[in-house]
Amino acid sequence: MNITCNTTQLAAELRLLTKVAPAKSTLPILSHVLLRAEDQLYLSATDLEIAYSTSCPATIHEIGESALPAHTLLSMLEQLPDGDVTIHKDRITSSGFTSRIAALPAADFPPLPASEGDMMIISGLPRLIERVTYAVRDKTQKYILEGALLSLVGNVMAMVAVDGKRLSIATASRSGPDVEVVLPHKTMDVLQGVTGEVQFSRSERHLFFKYGRRLLVSRTLDGKFPNYQRIIPRGNDQVASANRVQLSAALRRVGLVAETLYLSFEEGRLSLTSRSAEIGDAEEDVQIQYSGPAVRLCVNWKYVLDFLDHAVEPLVSMAIKDSKSPLMLSDGVDYVNVVMCQQV
Repeated sequence: MNITCNTTQLAAELRLLTKVAPAKSTLPILSHVLLRAEDQLYLSATDLEIAYSTSCPATIHEIGESALPAHTLLSMLEQLPDGDVTIHKDRITSSGFTSRIAALPAADFPPLPASEGDMMIISGLPRLIERVTYAVRDKTQKYILEGALLSLVGNVMAMVAVDGKRLSIATASRSGPDVEVVLPHKTMDVLQGVTGEVQFSRSERHLFFKYGRRLLVSRTLDGKFPNYQRIIPRGNDQVASANRVQLSAALRRVGLVAETLYLSFEEGRLSLTSRSAEIGDAEEDVQIQYSGPAVRLCVNWKYVLDFLDHAVEPLVSMAIKDSKSPLMLSDGVDYVNVVMCQQV
C-alpha cells in the first residue's frame, strides 16, 4: 500500500476510529486501524463489540492494505503541519519527517459484518441520545442496562435510559416501520457526535448506522429491557414550574455541601437545603409557580442537574405526589426524567 493524503483530513477520520479502537488490548490487532487503498483510502476499526468504517480522499500510488496502531498514528498526524502525508506500508513521511511504526498483518484484522436489508432514516437520533446517555448504567449485573432503548413505534421515536435510580426519556416524531432495539453505551457515545441524517438497519446480531461515507456497526445487547412505562409515576398531580437557569444555579450552590438535599415545595416557593457533618449546611429559596400542599423530598441533586443541563425550555415542570413518591421532571412534552427519592 502506498498513498498520499492530507494530514488534517486523515487525522479527523482517525479521531472517530480511536473512539472504537482501544489503546491497549489483549488482542493487539484490535488497537490497530486497517487502511485499505483501492479507488480511495478506506479505514476501519473494531473492538469486536462495535466496528467503524470510513474513507478519506487520497492519491493512490499502490493498492493494498496495512494495519497500523490507531492511537500512535493519530498522535503523529496531530503533530504534523497541515499538508501532505505519505504512508507506504509502515513508513510515514511528511515535510522532511520520516517514521516507521510497527504494523501488524492486515490479514489478521477481523472482518466487519455486512449490512442486511433496507435502511430507514431516523432523523434527530444524536440529539435524543445526548439527552439520555447520562442515565445509562456503566457497569451492572443486568447487562441490558448498559445500553438505552431505541423505540421506533407508530409516529414516535424514543430513547429511554434507566439505571435503577432514575429514568430518562427523550422523544421526537418519526415515520416508518416499528422497531425496538437496545443501543450499547459505546455505540451511543460514537453516535452523539454525528451530524446530518442517519440511516439504520439491523440483522439478528448487529445494528447498522450509516451517515455520509461512514458506517457504524454495533452488536445487539441480549436481554429484555425493563418495562419503563411502569416506572413513570401516575399519581403525581401536583405540578410546580421553575426557571431552569435559576434552579440549576441554586442546586450547584446548595449541593456543594452534600450529595443529597431536601426540596421543600410550598406555595410560590421551593426551599433547597443540604447538610453534612464534614462541611456544614446550606439553604436557598427559589421562586416557583406552585399552589399545592407542602411536600418535602430528598433527592440526589446531581440527578436533577443532569436533567436541567439537557433541558432547553425557560421553565421546567416538577410533578410531585408525596415525600415517598418519585420526582417527575419535564421539559415540554418530549423530554421527561423520573428521579427516585430517598426517605425523608
